[in-house]
Amino acid sequence: MNKRKFTTAAALVAAVVALLPACGTESGAVDAGDRGQVRLALSLPRTDGAFFTELVAAARAEAATQGVELDVVDAGDDVGEQRSQLGTLARQGAHALIVDAVETGPIAEWLATAEGRRVPVVAADRPLPGADVASTVASDHDPGGRLAAEALAEALEESGPVVVLRGGKAVSASRDRGAGFTARLGDFPGIEVVGAATAGFDRDRGADAMKDLLGEHPDLAGVFAENDEMALGAVRALGDRAGDTVQVVGYDGTRDALAAIARGTLAASVAQQPAELGKVAVRNAVRAARGEPVDARILVPVSLVTADNVADFR
Repeated sequence: MNKRKFTTAAALVAAVVALLPACGTESGAVDAGDRGQVRLALSLPRTDGAFFTELVAAARAEAATQGVELDVVDAGDDVGEQRSQLGTLARQGAHALIVDAVETGPIAEWLATAEGRRVPVVAADRPLPGADVASTVASDHDPGGRLAAEALAEALEESGPVVVLRGGKAVSASRDRGAGFTARLGDFPGIEVVGAATAGFDRDRGADAMKDLLGEHPDLAGVFAENDEMALGAVRALGDRAGDTVQVVGYDGTRDALAAIARGTLAASVAQQPAELGKVAVRNAVRAARGEPVDARILVPVSLVTADNVADFR
């Protein structure tokens, strides 16, 4: 991998931008001097998988450091269940909610209701556009998608048919990663996107989708998967072709993905920092619960991982 080609993009991604001051919601705020009273809740689409496991572990550690309580709830990738859980948590007296939305639209709508305005909310991992949240802590996904496009173009020597495995249209992270990827890939006219499928960020569904796409496009040369779980599912479906005649690029930088990069079956991954997301989200939720000023938007940098630098991430 020619690292110099990515210098400008990596520098852009590494910047933490748009730190605009905002005030936490005062309703339900607790006395800043009474640290033990603060009760937070973290609502996730799911708690399995390497990304969410790391985020939860870091969130729990930061809550312990801050001396506050933290409940973690799993919505089972069901937006209706997540809305119900959030309502229950608000009624049960959580002082702030940290929300990684199953689907951004319905959760943003819930936040506009009277029940949704009961406590301050920190959007973590997946922004909630248009919603009244105290803070958003997320990875910078558009530049991350551009890095993925550059990595795939490099691996393919800028030529060949490729397919995309999408997370889901209702998820802002999926849209942003895809938009960045598509925009940057347009600079490589020798590469054509010939197919796409939605696999819900799931490894098994990614493998099934890859089998279908491979049947439709047997001359396939490359794959971009919007997370590592789907990328690893694609690698499984490709078998010996992965890393040989078909290059696969993922997104997240999970441990399994790093191992696949080291083996040569995965060309690259755009690494997020789930531990940093969890830590910063809890920190801002504590401040919002106490009615203290918080940063309205924090973008956590991402990095490109390839065979050239994978040892630095393991």
